Amino acid sequence: AGPADRLQAVGGAIVALDSGLGHMSEAIIQRLNKMFVNVADVRDDGKLCVGNGDAQLKLIENEIYNMIVNDASFQADEVPEEIINQFCVALIAVAVAKCRVLLRPGDDDAAA
Repeated sequence: AGPADRLQAVGGAIVALDSGLGHMSEAIIQRLNKMFVNVADVRDDGKLCVGNGDAQLKLIENEIYNMIVNDASFQADEVPEEIINQFCVALIAVAVAKCRVLLRPGDDDAAA
């Protein structure tokens, strides 16, 4: 399977994540959570706190993009950059809507 097939498979995993089906959804949620924790703001007591969500999401988006294009078997001529960018944005949207990777002002703890 080529990179285009893998992107399609990951797109299918997003659908599974959205519907709560499949073991892939748990792995994706865990990976997104790790990405969020890596860019999250932390108070002196070690608890997550509200930060610049737009900047944090952009960092996560860039990490997802880089994981795709830096894959050893990725062939850029098979998948247009626009499709990769759309995929990254869609995955971030699922993370925000379903996985709650962001804190909202007034939340005391992080979810995801």
